[in-house]
Amino acid sequence: MVEATYVVGQTCHLAYGSGEFKVHDLENIGDTELVFTTVGFPGSANSPLPLPVQAADAPQIA
Repeated sequence: MVEATYVVGQTCHLAYGSGEFKVHDLENIGDTELVFTTVGFPGSANSPLPLPVQAADAPQIA
């Protein structure tokens, strides 16, 4: 387990080789809101994972 501190606007770009990945299991232990976004980029060494039909058809919350 790793405890990290994040600040507003913080950005981190990570690249993984074929078959490599990272699992995010976040718990906000602070007293302010935590907003976290993960983005996959085209051209990655790993193919995108399929989404269940209900997830793909669900309205997106902004």
